[in-house]
Amino acid sequence: MEESLYYCPICDQDTLHDVLGENSDNISIQCTLCHTKTVAEPENFHNYEEVSMGWDEEIKSILDSWED
Repeated sequence: MEESLYYCPICDQDTLHDVLGENSDNISIQCTLCHTKTVAEPENFHNYEEVSMGWDEEIKSILDSWED
């Protein structure tokens, strides 16, 4: 089963999610911690880790610039 990092609104954090099913419009996923099922757009789910890491780097860069 495919797993990927995605934001869980119940856990209020990025958690691993299992893919339950997918079609061209939606992907059904389930949080591995609380088992909440969610429907997401495939593009958002599959690119979440990459986008999230980009945000983390940008935030770190901003915070680092404030320390100077």
